[in-house]
Amino acid sequence: MSGDSGTNEFAKVELLSRDPVAKGLYRIKLDVSSEHASRYTVPGQYVKLRGSEGAAVGYFVIASSPHEGAPFTFFVKEGGGAADSVLSRSPGETLEMSPVLGAGYPVSDHCGRSLLFLAIGSGFAAIRPLVDHVLASRADYGEVRVGYGARSSAEAAFHDDFERWERAGVTILRCLSQPEAGYVEPSGYIQDQLREEHVRDQPVLCICGTKEFEAGVKEALTRLGVEDLVILKNF
Repeated sequence: MSGDSGTNEFAKVELLSRDPVAKGLYRIKLDVSSEHASRYTVPGQYVKLRGSEGAAVGYFVIASSPHEGAPFTFFVKEGGGAADSVLSRSPGETLEMSPVLGAGYPVSDHCGRSLLFLAIGSGFAAIRPLVDHVLASRADYGEVRVGYGARSSAEAAFHDDFERWERAGVTILRCLSQPEAGYVEPSGYIQDQLREEHVRDQPVLCICGTKEFEAGVKEALTRLGVEDLVILKNF
């Protein structure tokens, strides 16, 4: 997503690490200032990043939880001007970052409710800090269920997160839309894996994906009898 390329709002931050986690997807960590960290208070907030002054600008959601503070973690998918500009930097070099932006997911407004988090592909980076935020205040919420869809095993990420969340009692749904031969887990689209048992308590929905994905999710939840659907977004 392109954005304003003005210079006043950007600060230089050091790239601490850049690690591949799936096909074309990288986890990066940035050494941000205490001021930046203090302004990150709600999961789902984001920043603008660029590799250098004058380079393409993109919006990137912060994928670490607010309670973690600095450094900030991001997941960056190659293939776009801003993303490629960011990924062109090596650890130890600097890139440029805006102040923390956006209102984030207002999940704290729904204490006592069960939660259903759904995302596809690299969009799951927006959901990751939200799940950790909820687990840090686990007694404040009902059941927590997470659904993640990817195209193939090579493009699937976040495995370590799913394992630790499952140990914490989170229900995890995963599927691939174009699985390889021999794949034994559910295939298709994540919204098609939803069952009545996943929505019987009328959960609040947090979603990140395309408009088509959101429409498919709404259709599936309506079919399963979810009434007065509450959908939280981070913008």
